[in-house]
Amino acid sequence: MNTNPPHEARLGYLPALDGIRAIAIAMVLIFHSGFHPTGGGYLGVDVFFVLSGFLITKLLMSEMAQQGRIDLAGFYWRRALRLYPVFLVVLVCVTLPGHFLWPGIPIGQHAALAGLYLTDYAQALHYAPSPLTYTWSLAVEEHFYVLWPLALPFVLRARDPVRVMLMLYLVAFMWRLFNLATVGWYPTYFRFDTRASGIILGCMLALMPTEAPPKYAGIAAILLLLLAAAPPSWGLMYGLGLAAPVAEVGAAILVLCAFHSNRESRLLAWAPLAYLGRLSYGVYLWHAPLMFWMRERGFSRLAILIGGSALAVALAALSYHLIDRPVRIRGRAALARWRGGLRQPMAEREPGVPADVQGNSAAGMRPTINAVRPAR
Repeated sequence: MNTNPPHEARLGYLPALDGIRAIAIAMVLIFHSGFHPTGGGYLGVDVFFVLSGFLITKLLMSEMAQQGRIDLAGFYWRRALRLYPVFLVVLVCVTLPGHFLWPGIPIGQHAALAGLYLTDYAQALHYAPSPLTYTWSLAVEEHFYVLWPLALPFVLRARDPVRVMLMLYLVAFMWRLFNLATVGWYPTYFRFDTRASGIILGCMLALMPTEAPPKYAGIAAILLLLLAAAPPSWGLMYGLGLAAPVAEVGAAILVLCAFHSNRESRLLAWAPLAYLGRLSYGVYLWHAPLMFWMRERGFSRLAILIGGSALAVALAALSYHLIDRPVRIRGRAALARWRGGLRQPMAEREPGVPADVQGNSAAGMRPTINAVRPAR
């Protein structure tokens, strides 16, 4: 087994990608504080979607290049370690006092839907603002994490995987437009099937042989994001019809800038920005209930932005260092021990039998994987 694939197949830590996360979470914080002009700051979640599609696809392709298959159990275990520990803590911290803070909201029901990653369709069917409404985007990404490892091997078997993803992106975009025209904004805004275009674009980007973008492309991408986010497009047709794809393209350009070494990559990798990006998941989890409570108590928008953001960052830092990292380290160690126990039986497979016959669904795909690796 090749444990040292070419550099293009591996995706080590890139601090510039955390810089993109920092930009995305800043957009969301400003939007949820109500501090305009950033009426389209909700598009920060589309930046997260593009980045998730890109990173997960790169990681899965790296695993396929090394092992000839995707370890589904290992992948889902790592995702659970990454997503659930802090999320469950937040759900408990919101639910316990929620019965007293928001007596008119069935907070237990909202927490159960959030914990099962069903908020996206629940809010689409019946929009009911609550401190946990924001978890719809976590549900969208979770559906992607469940489905994409199953679908990727089939995409890579296609004659042109990039064209397949391009067609999927266009279909997803047109499906969103159709839903906007027929069922309206809210049923379209929250659902996985109508918000998957950014994730698909990120997946397509990971499959493409890419090169460093032109000089100042990163600056142009940030301007694109500003143009998409500045107008108050919440609830308006052009928000999801035009602003969202503009934000997706801007995010894709930033990902290219981060993935390839250039000036923008160094700027995105600035240490404070990258650290905020590492905390971005925790910041996203903590900020919305805090800001929801502050809005209801009549705090000024500036106070919500500064105070709510500061509290969210502080809680995210505590969560990251006390819960997230320790749980992941121990959980991955447990997975390694479990794999070690299985290694001997796996090594005893029948000689001379092709790997694909023995259950390695991605066997024989390495030429395809090599064909879609980015040029360096």
